[in-house]
Amino acid sequence: MTIRQDGEAAEFVLTRRVNSAKDLEAVTSLWRSVYGSEFGWLSDDANPVTDGFHERSDYYVSWLNGLVPVGTMRIVRAQQMGFHITDAVDVRSLSSRQPLVVEVQRLMVVGKFRDKRFAGAPFGIYGCMVKACLHHAVAYGVDTILADCHRDMAISPLKSMKQMGFRETGDTYVDSMNGLVCVILTIDTKAWLQKIYTNQNPFNQYLLDMNDWSPGFAQISEQTGKRNGPSTKERAHA
Repeated sequence: MTIRQDGEAAEFVLTRRVNSAKDLEAVTSLWRSVYGSEFGWLSDDANPVTDGFHERSDYYVSWLNGLVPVGTMRIVRAQQMGFHITDAVDVRSLSSRQPLVVEVQRLMVVGKFRDKRFAGAPFGIYGCMVKACLHHAVAYGVDTILADCHRDMAISPLKSMKQMGFRETGDTYVDSMNGLVCVILTIDTKAWLQKIYTNQNPFNQYLLDMNDWSPGFAQISEQTGKRNGPSTKERAHA
């Protein structure tokens, strides 16, 4: 644990894959507090276990000081009939072969922790989730990552995701949860890694770094560099 000059223990963030009932309770709590109480998009009894995607989902949670859940996302594996945003886009058009496709859903950060930096989260909680997504894709052989962002909301991560290399498919859909128009984004994992290795800015170094934290398996090597990275201004959700 890091000790500040005033003798107090410095706050830190640990991000890990959900692997227990307690972890899943944290996901549920975040859904209800951020998407429920703050935005009014989910009911007070919203539960990831019962919404239809749970059996093919992996969840990640960021914990403040290892105790308080402050951010989460889930990664949903495709199935034969598609999934949430594949009602609007044919994933087969994204690759010349049959790709292993996942969709990033329900990426959210508790309001008072947005735009804050911590040990273990030098680019904020949103940056932790981006890192978790990349390492998950590498660890599990994911070819293509899909995400959807609300187009007209100030808190949408659309701009920062495009800076990272995600591209718009040209398709949109109306989010049944809130009636807002969503832009569908995609990125090829290999292309993403190539972009990261080519542009060794501090954020990309963080994405590759295996020393401070990794949510998956150690399959990405550490690199160094000094150029500026993309904007990682904290967003509420994706």
